[in-house]
Amino acid sequence: MTPTARGWREVSMRALAIGLAGVIWAVAGSEKSRIASTPTFDAIRDARVVVRNVPQGMVVTEAPSTVTVRLRGATGLEATAGAADVIAVVDMAGVTPGQHLLPVDPLPPSGLEVVRSGAITVGVTVEELMSAEFEVEAAIAASMASEGMVVASSSPSRARVEGPRASVDRVSHVVALALTREAVATVLALDDNGEVVQGVEVCPGAVLVHCEAR
Repeated sequence: MTPTARGWREVSMRALAIGLAGVIWAVAGSEKSRIASTPTFDAIRDARVVVRNVPQGMVVTEAPSTVTVRLRGATGLEATAGAADVIAVVDMAGVTPGQHLLPVDPLPPSGLEVVRSGAITVGVTVEELMSAEFEVEAAIAASMASEGMVVASSSPSRARVEGPRASVDRVSHVVALALTREAVATVLALDDNGEVVQGVEVCPGAVLVHCEAR
């Protein structure tokens, strides 16, 4: 190749590069201008908190039900922003029992974005799950006692209480109250004061109670 031909080739390549750069700049500027000129709207929504990947043998006992997020989208999607179910995911993988401050990942509806001014976090309490077995105390209603029914038994005779450790530890006994001579009665987990302990599950939830005179 002669020096003259080499020089023309270099000039041509430079011109082509400059031309491509100009095209890219023009397209980018046009796209930026188009986006900037698109009318948008903002909407404040409550996103439903969803916990995922809770470690086996643990349970979330305290967590907010919603967090507030700001959604932004092109005008015309207001109906979507108002009607769609917005969720905010909390990943519980690797957490230990106790109180935690964890990040939230809001998932906006299609076509919308979440406007953030910083990280979104929520306070979550995690407890260890446990269970304990109790003898079912078959109790007789006052009306049954007046009829001479003073002895009661249940089948099955034992029940298992499951739930967060702190709640299960409050249970002192389980009771099935008989309202008729033979009936299916709900099993209640009670504390030392005779109050129903909330947040626990009794299995079985009901037993057959049989009453008879002594």
